[in-house]
Amino acid sequence: MKKIINVVAASVAIAALAALNIFAFSSNKAHQNKDQQRDLQKLAILGILNDPQSAMFRNVFQSKSPPHAWCGEVNARNRMGGMIGFTRYIVDLPKDINRDSLEKRSELDLLRMTNAIRIEPAEQDYKVTSEYMKFQSGWRLYCES
Repeated sequence: MKKIINVVAASVAIAALAALNIFAFSSNKAHQNKDQQRDLQKLAILGILNDPQSAMFRNVFQSKSPPHAWCGEVNARNRMGGMIGFTRYIVDLPKDINRDSLEKRSELDLLRMTNAIRIEPAEQDYKVTSEYMKFQSGWRLYCES
């Protein structure tokens, strides 16, 4: 009888350890996926800047709704060489996007035209223009919920 109880206890212990191992693996994979998404959204922003080497990011976070969108602020040099100041952005990349496709200018242009990549209009440009209103509504939807 003791042998049966020991065998059952050992089986339960092995099953519990296996379940813990699977959970730890899936949790680690999700963390890696989040890091990859974070890198891809930064790469998307860098691809549309005039001087990507000067870019500084801050307040970068993953949107709660939808979870594959990212919000943040970026500061980089403009065409004249001056820093523009931190500007808000939204990146909502398709799930099947990869690093190679983000290195193509045509893909970046398409993502920008479809509003997958949005950067807040410059201060002088948004005296309540339609571009500013579109960005604001996107920011509230993705980044403030």
